[in-house]
Order: sequence, then C-alpha cells, then structure tokens
Amino acid sequence: MLWHKTIGAGGISKGIELVNKLGGGTGDDTNITIDISSFSLEADDLLVLAVGFKDNTDRDVSATNFTELVDAYANSSSDANLFVGYKVSDGTETSIAVNTNTTSFTAFNVYQWRGVDTLSPIDTTVASAQATNGTIASSPDVTTVTDNAVIMQFADASGGGSQTILTTLTEPSGTENSDKRGGNANRLTTCSSIQETAGTTSLNDFSGGVTGDTGQSFVTATIAIRPNQQSNTWTPADIT
Repeated sequence: MLWHKTIGAGGISKGIELVNKLGGGTGDDTNITIDISSFSLEADDLLVLAVGFKDNTDRDVSATNFTELVDAYANSSSDANLFVGYKVSDGTETSIAVNTNTTSFTAFNVYQWRGVDTLSPIDTTVASAQATNGTIASSPDVTTVTDNAVIMQFADASGGGSQTILTTLTEPSGTENSDKRGGNANRLTTCSSIQETAGTTSLNDFSGGVTGDTGQSFVTATIAIRPNQQSNTWTPADIT
C-alpha cells in the first residue's frame, strides 16, 4: 500500500507506516479529552491531531504537549475553524487533552504514524487556504524536500444546520486512509498520500459539500511528514 513502503539500501529505513487512526466528535465543553488507549503506541511514533468546528469567532485551539501546525479560520455567517498539531510520542500516552475555547460540536481525527524522522518530523512549510460563499477551498500544494514524504490533507466545512450537503464532503482522488466526522453543520475530513519524489505536489481537491450558500465556509490545509533518515544498520569497529 502507498502508506507503508520501505526502500533504500545499506540499512536506511525510509518507510512510514500508518499504525492507527480514529475519529469522533463531542460538544458542550471547551475542554475535551480524546481517548487513545486503543493505540499500540511506541516511543517515537508521531501523533497527528486535527480538530474542526463551526463557530463565528476565530478560536484559539490548543492540545497539551502538541506543536501547532495549523490554526485556520474562514469568516462567513457559518465560520469554519481548523486546528492541526503533532506530537512525538513517548509511548505512554492514553489520551489527548484539547482546549477549543468553544462549546460548539467539535469533530476530531487522530493519526498514529511510525517510521518518522523524530528530529525533524515535518518535512516542509505547512500550507492552508480558506473559502466562503459556498465555494470549497482548494487543497494547497507544498514542496517536499525528502523522498517518500507522507502528505496529509485536511478540510473543515461549516454551514447551516439543515445543509445535509456537508455530509457529502469527500476526500480527493488519489488519497487513502480517510476519516470523516461531523454532520449537517460542520464536517471534518482527513486523508493521506505519498509524494514519492521530493518536489512540489500536485494535489487534487476535496469535493462535495457545496450548495453555493453564501453562509458556507471552508478551510483546507496540507502538511508533509518526513520519513526516518537514520540508519538501522550497526557496523562494528575493527578490533585490534
């Protein structure tokens, strides 16, 4: 499969494996706890968290011990908020504490990756885009510097509570490992692919979830995860 590939010679491991993913949603509390006790975590696994919700204020989202990559907001009558962050695991985590600063329903995705360069897990500058008036935001391209980087694409869409079209928000073609959460008022979708050769991506866009309603808003983001570049071959010194 595209997301699980080991290449190279001389003991250089360049494969990233998706070990686990989960998604869900909760509301009515600015502080939420995401249970990841089902994950088989090992030290140096990479946890990537995406959080999306509808709120007519640009909320400051944070997750304990996570590094923020994206805090994006699209301003319309139904505003979309998207947070993306990461953490290099110590292998003992059983939950993630998130502060959303909103009581709106919050959708989330958590992805567990293995085989990541823990010294520099994010391969290139993160990109995000916004759109309003019922127009879906394009997925921004990024320029990777390492072969076989994992590309993760995120989209959060918000609209009126009766806009069931949001539930049709669909991941771009050519991606996999998708997870979709939310409902008629807000929808979060996350997916991934591999950029086999370092360079500028040519990503397809998310589709569906559009009515042309001026109240709808969309936020998209793209990150690249760097595969482990460390040698896993030990060569003993000469014995004299």
